Amino acid sequence: MQNHKILAFSKNSSGGIGTFLKQVLQLNNNQINLKVSLYNGLRLKKRVTNSRPYLGDNTSEYFTAGKTLALLKDIYSSIKTILKERPSLILTCDQYSSFVLLLIKSILFHNLKIITLINTNMKEVLENKQGFLYRKILTLSFKLLYDRADAIIFVSNQLALKLTKYFNIDKKKSIVIHNGVPTPKKESNNTRNLINKKKFVITSLGRLDKQKDFETIIKAFAMVIKMASKIKLNIIGDGRLKIKLKKLVINLKLKNSVTFFGWKNDINYYLKKSDLFVFSSSYEGFGRVIIEAMSHGLPIISTNTPYGPSEILDKGKYGILVPMRDEKKMSEAILELIKNPSLRERYSKLALDRVRYFDLKKTLKQYERVFLKTIRNEKNN
Repeated sequence: MQNHKILAFSKNSSGGIGTFLKQVLQLNNNQINLKVSLYNGLRLKKRVTNSRPYLGDNTSEYFTAGKTLALLKDIYSSIKTILKERPSLILTCDQYSSFVLLLIKSILFHNLKIITLINTNMKEVLENKQGFLYRKILTLSFKLLYDRADAIIFVSNQLALKLTKYFNIDKKKSIVIHNGVPTPKKESNNTRNLINKKKFVITSLGRLDKQKDFETIIKAFAMVIKMASKIKLNIIGDGRLKIKLKKLVINLKLKNSVTFFGWKNDINYYLKKSDLFVFSSSYEGFGRVIIEAMSHGLPIISTNTPYGPSEILDKGKYGILVPMRDEKKMSEAILELIKNPSLRERYSKLALDRVRYFDLKKTLKQYERVFLKTIRNEKNN
């Protein structure tokens, strides 16, 4: 049986991308030999190093004028790697690597097989770039480059529906594979039916940037703490807004009730000690941290952001959806769960039930199937 070499390219190994890279490396077997190549500054590193598997820096501003040299060197490094490794297939894991590798394919290696992963709302990412002309050039570039991919994997159905239309992507190339997590055994009982003896612990995690909107969580918590005692908010993550958010906590007199833990490679420790998970992002491709929290039986409150959370929670069946940037609605949902243990237990059981739909083993089988079909020039749909 032939062993196919696959190269996965990524800008970095942080955040959800880091988790994905570690998961997809599990596919190495007698049919697949997968390696990861990371861009890091002006160099291309060929292994996952210093990985923060759940959280990462904000890397949305890739193509500024000051990074032109780095881009050219990354293109050169990528060409060298392709010529050396001679891969059967390339997987691009973020918008930067997609731009680089699809550009290379368009200019030099027309027969190179590339699968592109789109795991964020690229429409929002591009429209948040500064400068009208810059946004338009980037958007047009991606529309042209995505057409060069052999297959495009989206992490949610709604993301696929919207971006396929936005970028004029051939629907035959569009494939949906949800993010996956190791799920608990059916006999496992992780439901949270009792309030923590000392404190009721609310946890949220992610990059501390505009997209994740931790300001809304903190303001909602300030409302909740006036109505309920013995509660605590844990924020796990780091980012450019950390100082601003800490100042907000001080101004709202929450210093003794809100803790910033910074980066944590193992978030499971903190999720196990939590009673509720709150997610407040303003846009997503999926929302991996939601299913990670659900795997611990945590009730979920999430903003109804495009795209992902509503799909994960099945329009609110498996968790509570609240409007974006609405601290009042979020605080009301938090209070409802704090004061109603039976409702909390219900959502905890629903979370454990739902998360099995996103079982990692199923996700990896789907990726393996798509990889091998693309290598063999079989239709993926």
